[in-house]
Amino acid sequence: MKSCQSIDSDHFPFYVELSFEPQGAKEQMPKKATEEQLEKAAKQIKKLQEK
Repeated sequence: MKSCQSIDSDHFPFYVELSFEPQGAKEQMPKKATEEQLEKAAKQIKKLQEK
């Protein structure tokens, strides 16, 4: 990824080159959340719901 030359806008142009590698899909799967992470998320949700 790299930023490109200004286009005189409030947006920043970027160039990104992506690759499709399905053989690596298993390695890229996210890890399961820990009990601690789940509890923290539940507390955050509850706090937002109380507002």
